[in-house]
Amino acid sequence: MPYDDATVAVLKFDDKTMGKVFVSTGCKRDYTMRTVLYGTRGTLICDNTSPTMTLFTVGDDEMAHEPEIIPVEVNNHNAVREFESFAAAIRQGQPVLTDAREGAKTVEVCRSIIESAATGKPVRPDYAF
Repeated sequence: MPYDDATVAVLKFDDKTMGKVFVSTGCKRDYTMRTVLYGTRGTLICDNTSPTMTLFTVGDDEMAHEPEIIPVEVNNHNAVREFESFAAAIRQGQPVLTDAREGAKTVEVCRSIIESAATGKPVRPDYAF
């Protein structure tokens, strides 16, 4: 292939929060968008094909609680609410929640990931636009 079929990016934010993004055209499976959020007091796991989210928490004694199963609406894309918000903004003449500047920030992060992969060095996104 003339392009990479998988990319993994590790992101470090100014507040020391870490994130990981994995994308692949080579994985052979049903389309899914899995999201896992790790926090200091728990973990939330969800994807666009499951009718539930699972919330794992710890108590003040640092002992794990039984996971909480939270029902959610199943759809084929995690961005359904974003699309609904955009349509509502058009209908009601209100500003969108994420404007073009926010979209440009996302593109800049992707550009920085590509540059980092090419150079083998960390790249800080440049949001000066």
